[in-house]
Amino acid sequence: MAVVLNTYLNITLPLLTFIRLLCTLCCVIILHGIYWFTITNYGNTSAIQRSPWSVSLLTTMMSAVMTIVRLSVLTVVIRHTSDIFDRVFLTRVYKLYRAKPVLSPAIVLLIVLVALLSLADLGGAIAITVTFFQSIKLLGLTSIENLFTAMFSVGIAADVILTAMLCATLHRSRSGLQRTDSVINLLIMYTIRTGAIPCGCAIATLIAFVCSPESMIYAPFYVQTANCG
Repeated sequence: MAVVLNTYLNITLPLLTFIRLLCTLCCVIILHGIYWFTITNYGNTSAIQRSPWSVSLLTTMMSAVMTIVRLSVLTVVIRHTSDIFDRVFLTRVYKLYRAKPVLSPAIVLLIVLVALLSLADLGGAIAITVTFFQSIKLLGLTSIENLFTAMFSVGIAADVILTAMLCATLHRSRSGLQRTDSVINLLIMYTIRTGAIPCGCAIATLIAFVCSPESMIYAPFYVQTANCG
């Protein structure tokens, strides 16, 4: 994820370092959870009912990574305030559309919608983390199941809208020159790939969770959502 952001968006070093740190922490947390379930509690079937600190914290960490990449609400409201937020996907969409003669209300609405959906995703993740730390129980909580479903749904919606906006913006930027249009085609394919893969993992997570929330079969898909883009 950090390599993609560095090569494609040329982000500043502080933000790149912060994203790399978050991705590294996500990997550490995931490895701790795997070790806790498969090594420390091997053969202990009751262990799946408890939530170690790593599993409790995972949703917030992963949602934070995806939210940082997905948007910068501050630059939508206050433009050019901080260069560190100038390199996020949502701001790039805003700037590309702003370069047109008219920034239509529909585009502004979509940008705000993506921002709100991303914040809702992060808020749901934080609520899940707080609930896990308070209850310790990992399965069988109706409120957690509802929060998971809502979090996955708003995250998928934000990714789909954002990817569609980026592709539409690039498509409208065609100049008619073969070399330029070829580069734009590559960028469109790149955008679809980096948007579709995490979105596909999120959809698979949502389907698996809705079908069998007690089995944790959704976990292998979920741990990929913040790292496979």
